[in-house]
Amino acid sequence: MTAEWKTLIDAARGAAEHSYSPYSGLAVGAAVRTRAGGVHVGSNVENASLGLSICAERLAVFRAVMESGSADRDDLIEAAVAVDRAGNVLSPCGACRQVILEFGPKAAIRLPAAARSVGDTLAEPFERTALDEVRDLGSAIEPAQGVGSAIDRVLALAEDDRVLLMRLLVSLRQNAAELYQNVSFEETRAVMFVRQGRFLVIPPGFYSNFEDPEERTIRILVGHGITGGAYLRQAPNFGVPCSDGALHLDPLPAVEQRKVDDDLKWVAAWPLGDLGAVSVDGFDPIDVKQMRGISQAPEPGKTIDLIAKLLSA
Repeated sequence: MTAEWKTLIDAARGAAEHSYSPYSGLAVGAAVRTRAGGVHVGSNVENASLGLSICAERLAVFRAVMESGSADRDDLIEAAVAVDRAGNVLSPCGACRQVILEFGPKAAIRLPAAARSVGDTLAEPFERTALDEVRDLGSAIEPAQGVGSAIDRVLALAEDDRVLLMRLLVSLRQNAAELYQNVSFEETRAVMFVRQGRFLVIPPGFYSNFEDPEERTIRILVGHGITGGAYLRQAPNFGVPCSDGALHLDPLPAVEQRKVDDDLKWVAAWPLGDLGAVSVDGFDPIDVKQMRGISQAPEPGKTIDLIAKLLSA
């Protein structure tokens, strides 16, 4: 590592100490260097309305734009890095890479393995480097015991228990539809994900009212998206599923986001301990208060408890 990168990493590590991250528990600091040699830092600042949170990298870039005066903003940023409190290099999300590209089309981004140009990091799907690079999520949660066999545990359920599990998923849709008149049972879906390494995946056959469940191949990185966030924090979560929506702390990698139905309007998700998570999504437009109400209401919570007990028996 060159001295210039070390200086930038040290600055980012110092910025991480100013993080406000009570929801994810992950403090991130970032530093960018302009072509004029200025160093600007930022930390992640979260919000109870998750879509209003801001990543450390974006805050650092915005500060550089604001504090650099009349500098050439079309080619302002020369280098960028993000780290956790321990100084481990993290991988910027797709949104942050896009912001860096806006003000530094030739900028270098320090990734865990090596430095790369921002253009190169956006030219390929984010998922392809996720396992090696997304250390923020990997370090935020310890591997659960037996996660390698989580799908086997689900598929080994007795036939009666499998039927009961499917009924409980249907009940979860009913719980959501009964809460608000503008949420219809027919326009909701329920999905169970189980932990497989650093991903949450859908066990074959465990879906509710999918016309073709084989097409539902989405994989969610632990901590990414609404369902991954519920699992990481072990708390109910809610939000808008589309990449251009709000209420996201961390959107899905682009290659997985493309698999999300464009017409979906909301998602609510609940953790199932170390096994995985369950989500309900819908096509009816509802507001933030209603999303929160579904995720926190007693009846869906009771259904989730029954699912968790069934799987842990």
